[in-house]
Amino acid sequence: MRNDRGKDKDKSSTDYGLHTLVPKDSKSPELIDVVAIHGLNGHFLKTWTDPNTGVNWLKDLVPKFLPSARVMSFWYNSQVQFSKSTADIHAFSQQLLESLMAERESMEEQDRPLIFICHSLGGLVFKQAAIKAHENERYRDALSFRFHGVMFFGTPHRGSNLATWASVTANALRAVSFSTSTNARLAKDLEPTSRLLQHISTSFVDSCGAKLKTASFYETRKMDFLNCLVVEPESAILNIIGETRIALERDHRTICHFADLDAAQFAPIKSTLRSMADSATASKTRSKYEIESFLQTINVSDYAGHKSRNAPPVQVWSS
Repeated sequence: MRNDRGKDKDKSSTDYGLHTLVPKDSKSPELIDVVAIHGLNGHFLKTWTDPNTGVNWLKDLVPKFLPSARVMSFWYNSQVQFSKSTADIHAFSQQLLESLMAERESMEEQDRPLIFICHSLGGLVFKQAAIKAHENERYRDALSFRFHGVMFFGTPHRGSNLATWASVTANALRAVSFSTSTNARLAKDLEPTSRLLQHISTSFVDSCGAKLKTASFYETRKMDFLNCLVVEPESAILNIIGETRIALERDHRTICHFADLDAAQFAPIKSTLRSMADSATASKTRSKYEIESFLQTINVSDYAGHKSRNAPPVQVWSS
């Protein structure tokens, strides 16, 4: 298990996978696992860190109001510039599932509910992973049945200007560095006309949407250099029954930067995550009670019933 508590990593390194920010004892019961997934050009630490204060809200704030959570952050190669990678959403989702399997080895860990926090492209990676976990027997019992909730931050469920942002960023950096290495596949997958996006959204709603607690946070401020919203509200909202929809006065990059536990804009994030955790714990307790009640029903002998069905006692006559 990789523990990155109090330690940053250079973005040029390639230690991709699941990193533990807030560790917990693998044998501890009654815990939950919170998993963060960054977006395009993101980083498992920097995406969630306020650049002005250095506060990483996953590592520094979540333990203060959710002490029962092990917090992990998934890192995958979502770079579009200086990248020779041809990996796409399907590959990233597979990496996520295998990383989760590796980090949830003990019986106690496998029994923990899972709550996901996703920024931008990370929401698409999660949805594809949820679809695979639902369809694949290898992941169904160990993971899919434990998926409880997801919080989307600026996820382009129906495509967005994120493809434009990726292209602008890649082109600008390429012009400066004379680099021609880009992962064009990622940018193309995010376009509004992308068939992949349509397929993922439809399959996710059909297979997983109804059973998950879902909250969608969307930006209301434009990115300066684009002069537009990167992900429009219409794209950032799933429009499924029971979905919580919350507007944040942030742009696409700062929508997941928080530095103050008591800040007004952090209040809905804190409330939503705590509510999902409480619901997950209650659901887990209820399931255990139902199983125990069922076992008692089939194991406890009905003495009176058995006694009435017993054969009459054998009479022994003495001569």
